[in-house]
Amino acid sequence: MTSSQDSTNLLESIKLLYSRIMALHAESRARSSLNSNNVTVSQDIATPLSQVIEKLATSAASKLPDTAEPPEPELEKEAHERASISRDPASWTELGELSLHLKDSHRYLGPSMDTGDRLVQSTWEHLHASIRLARQGNAEAARLHAELTNNALNEAAYYLPESIYSQFSKEVMEALKDIIDQNSATY
Repeated sequence: MTSSQDSTNLLESIKLLYSRIMALHAESRARSSLNSNNVTVSQDIATPLSQVIEKLATSAASKLPDTAEPPEPELEKEAHERASISRDPASWTELGELSLHLKDSHRYLGPSMDTGDRLVQSTWEHLHASIRLARQGNAEAARLHAELTNNALNEAAYYLPESIYSQFSKEVMEALKDIIDQNSATY
């Protein structure tokens, strides 16, 4: 192995071998991590949920007059009004010593719910929001909430025990099936 070409070939072979070993090691770590967390195969509700959203959005769009835009929700109107007031420099007040003390003493101390419970709650909230927005004819926002629903459901698998996650995913799938059944009965 005196030639530089042989040295280069040897070096390339060692690099290839090293990358294969590292890939196998990373794959085994990922498998052991999933096994230790009791993560089962997570549910994919994106496809059935997006089908329901499309049906609801098209039926809502057909019910709206051609010139009418979907009404802006009341909460968004109030938020816009409050935001314009709070941005006005004339409405700002200086914080006094007592205000600074109270602000410092009421710091965020951590989550009140654990991550698994928050993901369960988030899954339900986004599922209901996607259906509501689809019924209002806002398909784009409904698709966004459907994706968030799917992500929260899949992420919950990492934070919940296997038995609780399987029960939770069954409940979500049953709720989605009920929504599909209700919509197929009305059309």
